[in-house]
Amino acid sequence: MDFCSLYTNIEIPLGLGAIRRILGRHPDPNRPDDCLMRLLEISLTRNDFVFQNKFYLQVKGTAMGKRFAPAYANIYMAEWEEVVFKKCKQLPLIYLRYLDDIWGIWTHLRKDFDGFVQITNEHHTSIKVEATPNDTEIDFLDITIFKGPNLLQTGTLDTRMFFKPTDSHSLLHKQMNILGTDVDVVESYKYLGVHLNNNLDWSHNTDALVKKGNSRLFLLRRLRSFGVQGPLLRTFYYSVVGSAIFYGIVCWSSSITDRDRKRMDRLVRRASSVLGCPLDSVEVVGNGRMMAKLSSMLNNTSHPLQDTLTALGSSFSEWLLHPRWVKERYCRSFLPAAVRLHNKHNTR
Repeated sequence: MDFCSLYTNIEIPLGLGAIRRILGRHPDPNRPDDCLMRLLEISLTRNDFVFQNKFYLQVKGTAMGKRFAPAYANIYMAEWEEVVFKKCKQLPLIYLRYLDDIWGIWTHLRKDFDGFVQITNEHHTSIKVEATPNDTEIDFLDITIFKGPNLLQTGTLDTRMFFKPTDSHSLLHKQMNILGTDVDVVESYKYLGVHLNNNLDWSHNTDALVKKGNSRLFLLRRLRSFGVQGPLLRTFYYSVVGSAIFYGIVCWSSSITDRDRKRMDRLVRRASSVLGCPLDSVEVVGNGRMMAKLSSMLNNTSHPLQDTLTALGSSFSEWLLHPRWVKERYCRSFLPAAVRLHNKHNTR
């Protein structure tokens, strides 16, 4: 079973209501519920875009590319299922849903299944279910689950990889294998959201952060133009803009060039002018997070660097011995820089 175009068919008032109720069901005094609901409402009701020089405003559902869209749809569907299932006389023996895709086992009559599907489709005019029942095999996500030889022997179902009809079955050439063979040399590479280049100078990463930060600043300015101010605007900054600007800052904070640091600080100052309040510079944020990271590593006995940190410990004070280094690049990397900050902090 599959929900047809789920993201774009959730009525906004119903979706907001489901989110509000789930927050009320799981209260957290440290969570800014009112701010989150206001931000969600703005994102859902003011999602405008341009196509072929014409302006459009999405008035129903949510855009599929939104970061919150999967969680938003999942919460709505959980409540939808809770209400719909109470209307049904028979239910599936197994019902498994991943966002808008459903796999299940029906043990009742086929006419009862048709009635179950009819009830689900009549519950709300926008949410429609497309059912594809089959007695032998079902495609679910990227696998096909089928009745194979194991069913009679062990009572278990078999699986195989599912390929869409449009799949071209393109494979990487065997020379791409890095074990014992050459690999392509590239100027830069993105790993876990951090851009690394062949000079190891973080310039490509800074370019990416500045570009993403500027796009997020545009959203911050739009929110202010809609009259959003104060704590709500700052919450949006820290969760959407700041998270993009300072992504992976523990890795690059002590190593970027002065030129790149100034570019990042200009971005922070522009955000500060939009918020109307001072914000910490890249250096301040980086130092704080490096200290926090080092502290968590010292307290985590299972951390891979625990033996290294223990060897750097001093029996006379809380200081750590500075790691030995030959190249300036290593001296400016995380561990030596964090040790210097740690010792400076414990001198006071």
